[in-house]
Amino acid sequence: NNIVFPDLYSDVAIKKAAEKDSVSEDMAAIGFLQASTKIINDLISCSFDNNYYIELPGSFFDKKTKVSRVFKIIDNTFIQDKLRIVITFSTFERYKSYVMDFMRQGFVFAINLDEKFDYSSDNIKFLELFDRIFIEKNKYYFKDMKNNVKISNRIISVDEVK
Repeated sequence: NNIVFPDLYSDVAIKKAAEKDSVSEDMAAIGFLQASTKIINDLISCSFDNNYYIELPGSFFDKKTKVSRVFKIIDNTFIQDKLRIVITFSTFERYKSYVMDFMRQGFVFAINLDEKFDYSSDNIKFLELFDRIFIEKNKYYFKDMKNNVKISNRIISVDEVK
């Protein structure tokens, strides 16, 4: 009755399953709960240095009830101050009005510049809204963005995070 799967196959299968929209959404919801717990523990222990980053899948915004539940979990001034919601540029572009509305409510977002990002002055203005900007060093606009006074201190190289 003991079935043994090769490690490589198991890792690949787990990764594939985790990348499915519904699974990644549930993992994000659990991540929000875990981060909220850590933030509350930080508050109790008077440790105010940590910020937490949770990636929110783009498909999340299609499910109003799920979005509402998750954002109710983190609808607290202290949690909002310490939690960064990471979305891709594609997600921002598609759900700009939702994201902007959440920003107005006090939620803090970070952005991961994906293949949909177009280096233009209009898009650079939008980047000023984000707490952190994740970007690969090999992108042709990396140096220009690092030299941009308004956003240079927000840029984090994805290569360094991996």
